Amino acid sequence: MAKDDKRNKVLIDLSDSTYAHSFEEQNRIHQVEFDAAVNLVVNQINRIPEQKDYKKGMLDRVHNTISVFGDRGTGKTSFIRSLFDEIEKRCKGDEEVVILGLIDPTLMEEKAHIFLLIISLINDRVEKIIEEGTCEPGGEAYKQRMDWNACVKKLAKGLPSLDKVGNDYNNTSWQDDEFIMQKGLDDIMAAYQLEENFHNMVDMALKILGKKAFVIAFDDIDINMEKGWRVLETIRKYLTTPKIISLLSGNMYLYNLNVRGQQWEQFGTRLLSKERRDYHTLVNQLENQYMLKVFKAENRLHLYPLLYSIRLHNMEYRVKGAVQKETKIDEAYRQVLNNYGVCSAASQKVFADYLMGLSIRSQINYLKINWDTNGNNFSISSIEAFLSRMYAAGIEVQLAYANPNLLNTIVLNYLTKEKDNSLRDTYLLMPSTDKPEDNACLAGLSTIFASQTSTYPGLLFDYMIRVGYLRNLILSCKSRDGYEGLIEFGSFKHDVSLKNIVGTSMAYKLKDDPKGDGMKIHKAIYGLNGRAKKKGMDKIDDVLEGQKSAQKVMGYVPLCALQYETKNESQLYYSFYLLLGCIGVLLRTVPESANLKEDEKEKRNIQEAIKGVLKDMAQLRCYAVPSKDSGSATPQDETETSTEVFITDDDEFTEFVEKIRTWINAYYALEKAIPAYVIGRILTRFHQTAMKIEADNLGDYMHRIVVAFINACLIEECKEYLLSRHEDASLTKLNFNNAVTSDKVFVDNLSYVTSEYEDTLVLTGWIAESPLIWPYLKKELVDTAGWSKLKDCYDSKFGTYEVLQQVVTKESRIPFLYARDTYMGTYTFLLANGYDIQKLDVAEVSQDLIDELKDYFSAYVTKNSVEGFLTKLKKAHMAPFAEEAETAAES
Repeated sequence: MAKDDKRNKVLIDLSDSTYAHSFEEQNRIHQVEFDAAVNLVVNQINRIPEQKDYKKGMLDRVHNTISVFGDRGTGKTSFIRSLFDEIEKRCKGDEEVVILGLIDPTLMEEKAHIFLLIISLINDRVEKIIEEGTCEPGGEAYKQRMDWNACVKKLAKGLPSLDKVGNDYNNTSWQDDEFIMQKGLDDIMAAYQLEENFHNMVDMALKILGKKAFVIAFDDIDINMEKGWRVLETIRKYLTTPKIISLLSGNMYLYNLNVRGQQWEQFGTRLLSKERRDYHTLVNQLENQYMLKVFKAENRLHLYPLLYSIRLHNMEYRVKGAVQKETKIDEAYRQVLNNYGVCSAASQKVFADYLMGLSIRSQINYLKINWDTNGNNFSISSIEAFLSRMYAAGIEVQLAYANPNLLNTIVLNYLTKEKDNSLRDTYLLMPSTDKPEDNACLAGLSTIFASQTSTYPGLLFDYMIRVGYLRNLILSCKSRDGYEGLIEFGSFKHDVSLKNIVGTSMAYKLKDDPKGDGMKIHKAIYGLNGRAKKKGMDKIDDVLEGQKSAQKVMGYVPLCALQYETKNESQLYYSFYLLLGCIGVLLRTVPESANLKEDEKEKRNIQEAIKGVLKDMAQLRCYAVPSKDSGSATPQDETETSTEVFITDDDEFTEFVEKIRTWINAYYALEKAIPAYVIGRILTRFHQTAMKIEADNLGDYMHRIVVAFINACLIEECKEYLLSRHEDASLTKLNFNNAVTSDKVFVDNLSYVTSEYEDTLVLTGWIAESPLIWPYLKKELVDTAGWSKLKDCYDSKFGTYEVLQQVVTKESRIPFLYARDTYMGTYTFLLANGYDIQKLDVAEVSQDLIDELKDYFSAYVTKNSVEGFLTKLKKAHMAPFAEEAETAAES
């Protein structure tokens, strides 16, 4: 260490910091506050007046207690022990003092009084000196003993007046009235002169010892309110001689509570119930004056966490352990956070600031377990610093650690426990709130999540649906009842299929806000031809009917039907979130241990498991939309529609399944911890993009959606890891715009990153290689992007883009209007687009006419609707309307 700033550098030895004891200068964490404390003690010693006789009732009182405030675990006890050692070193010769010790009243029995203990400590020191002298009658030692005994006896007469000490004169065994009277008067006078007699005792004790002052400290008296109050009153009433230098440690907030509680008790319930006064103001005034008297402002020292000492005093803290070599503490935290996937400077600052704001005891515990080790194995002890707060919040920590499948449910239970919508702001599991207890829980849950993702990829997609998707849905909820109903009806807190969670939540949002943001992220399409009277090649079941099993699966997985309870009507929706739910179910179904095995029998078992999930997820499910008058929301089980999807085990389907097995197996080679906030930010970016995407057909829609999703993964992964892995990279070269209408943003971003920094895209690369993701992309994009990961995995025989391109969406055409007051809009549109109006002058409506009109309009055009349209035109005579329509079209 450099000599010029040595006092601003502190080394924390983790192996020597597990218990409270005195530290050398280079190891003192609160060095600035320590120097201030030494100066306060020395100044008080220098100001001690010469001994003088006190006049009756004219006792000089001083309240110079030095208070050391700090939260639990900030090092107050070690601070005082180190201070004692330093005082003994500095106070030599004429300034010699007697250290009476560090008293923890919480370790004393209930009946023991702190004042008696102080007297006992002084008496013990004096007795040892007196016993060393000769006791010859008339000698100095003999005289000292006699004087001392007389002083102690005089003091002792007033001690029964203390609470819980001895008996008063009313309880004497003597019954003589005169004796009782005299005894009472003597005791009252002794009690009145107790403070003065104590001062005299201190003066005599110091004279016998040949010292200048006593130094005594009280530790942890804020823990026990009753004992703490007794200590405060002892300091206020009796430790008022300048020859006793007292130090007091604890939490200032708890002292305030104790004093306030005692002031309220003074008034009593009878007075509080009868008198109408502003007692709060009175209590505030009394508390303020009491605190200023006992804890003088100029004698207050505050022990801040390391973060504040760094900022306030420019301190530099270094750590070393039994395994790890000496390094700066912020570098030690960076190493730990990197192991949990927290790598960007901004993210590390959030976590590191929180950790360095903890008590020093918590930090030492955290660093010993997470940094000073030979490996990165996670255990429940890794979050030991947060456990007490997590247990207090009702978090099932052991269950979260033992059963990762329930981790996100536990996370969601915690994030939604408050009355306010805390999920909106805390879903990233970052300790950035203004509540320390919440930050501890968020840090603990974030640590568990990141550590588990290296071996449980299903957690990522489970979080996407159960937390990320839900969070974005509730942003549009207008009330707490709205989002509570959504959570309950959608079964987000239950161990059900992720695809069913998406489906039931869609049904609830369709009831709650059918045109709101919650439904904009899903795409409405026309009903099935299998359930219609007439066939048409723009329906999804007809389009997929002749396809191979793999393409059928990919076509049906993102599809569901929403059935209205009050009417015999359903609506088909296509949703990328249904696909994400399916992937989550698939990853959860395939066990981790089996993925790592390569024998043929095990492969076949895994393939069969994957086939079972795909066949189940491809079945079209219908979810009941609750009516607005149905009362409280109740989760509904999904029901399959009458249209059953048959998936056969052809060779291509088996090949497709093997690609999925290989893809899942590839995750375990990544060996990367992924924090929740990265996934949460990906979902938020994607969600905002998805609401803006429009397309005439499902092929273009799913292509745009998948591009938006992969681009969101790319951007957020680069923001977190690009600069930490490549110093020469730059985020300014990335386009942070969302890929809504074009592939250019995605292609440009991909080109920049993959040209030199492809190893950054660990998560994005693995997701893009998923056989459940890339089939929706255009082959042209795959060729244009030139990304080896995407190009190598893409197989055109499994592509679904061209297949889904045949399926139109409901937003792709103009509605066919045929009601009494709207049919002229349809007629005007046909005329304006050059339609032969004479074709409408027919006696009988043919299917050819209906099919031709379908090419113009978005609403499902039936024979009945066309006949109604024609009837209204003919009744009003075609010619006049034609002239009126021509005029309207020209304008």
